Amino acid sequence: MEHHKSHNVFKSFIIVSCILLLIIFTLCLLFLIKKKQDNPLQIFAPDPNVKIGSIHTGDREQQIEDANNKGLVTFVLNSTPYFETGSSEGNINIENPPENQNRLICELKLNETGEVLYKSGYLDPGQYIDYIELDKNMPDGIHEATAYFYAYEIETNKYIGNVAAEVKLYIGNMG
Repeated sequence: MEHHKSHNVFKSFIIVSCILLLIIFTLCLLFLIKKKQDNPLQIFAPDPNVKIGSIHTGDREQQIEDANNKGLVTFVLNSTPYFETGSSEGNINIENPPENQNRLICELKLNETGEVLYKSGYLDPGQYIDYIELDKNMPDGIHEATAYFYAYEIETNKYIGNVAAEVKLYIGNMG
């Protein structure tokens, strides 16, 4: 009888220990997931199509002087990109100019529905994306859209604000 009781106590001890280990494991897992979400570099990723340099080659002295004001967000964008088909690449020419002091993410939304047609990874100053494919196969025609540029501090990825620009997407044969 004594042996049976000690066996039951040992069995109970094992069960309680396993439950405690499971709780500790779950708490550690939750802590690691939370820690990963707190790290802004885990949230943001550079755009895989980014290129180094500048698209704009004109006289930009005044633009550079204006951009040196830390509160100013500057960008370059082709406001009339052409896509041969709704699923082909188009010449969007998104640029975060070298004189900019912020990291940018560009999101292109269809005005009619608010649907996101494209979202870039981040672009640091002095980087650009010349061609993109839309996330939705658009029918031929001219489509009104808005490009939203979300600005973040480079060191911390802290959100600063956003600016927007109207875009006309030219898809397919216009004739």
